[in-house]
Amino acid sequence: MAIRTASRAEAPIVQLMLEELAASIGKPGGIKGSVANIERFGFGPSRLFEALIASQSGVDVGLLLFFPEYSSWRGRPGIYVQDLYVIESARGAGVARALLSEVAQRCEEMEGTYLRLSASADNIAAQHFYLKAGFAPSDEERLFVLEGKDFAAFIRE
Repeated sequence: MAIRTASRAEAPIVQLMLEELAASIGKPGGIKGSVANIERFGFGPSRLFEALIASQSGVDVGLLLFFPEYSSWRGRPGIYVQDLYVIESARGAGVARALLSEVAQRCEEMEGTYLRLSASADNIAAQHFYLKAGFAPSDEERLFVLEGKDFAAFIRE
C-alpha cells in the first residue's frame, strides 16, 4: 500500500471519494462541495486542509482529509480528521488504520499530541473501528453548528 499527499490535480479524486463516503453512509448528495471548492480551499494560497490518498496496486482505495488545530486546554497542537473513507472492496485490509497512522506521524512531526474526529451517529461500524483503534468518545464536548440562515442572521445581529 502507498499513501501520498493529494495534489491539486487530484482534486477530482478527493471530491469523488467524498461523494462515495456520503453515499456509503446513506447520504447520497450530502456533499455540497465541488472540485472547484477542493482546489480553492485545499490547494489555494491559504490551504485550509490536506488530503491523503491510499492506493493498492495502482488503485486509489482510501482518503483521509485533515487539518491542524490547537487545543488551549492541552496546550498542544493536534490534527482534526474531517473525513476518512475506504472503498468497500478494500475495507478490512488495514487501509483506514494506515491512513490514520500516517496522519498521526505528521501530527507528531508538528509537535502535536492528539487526533480528533467525529463519526456519524448512525455509522456504528465507524464508531467500533475508532474504539478498536484506541480513540475514546468525548464526554466533555457536545458538537454545535451555526450555519445557513442562522449563520447569516448571527452575522447581522
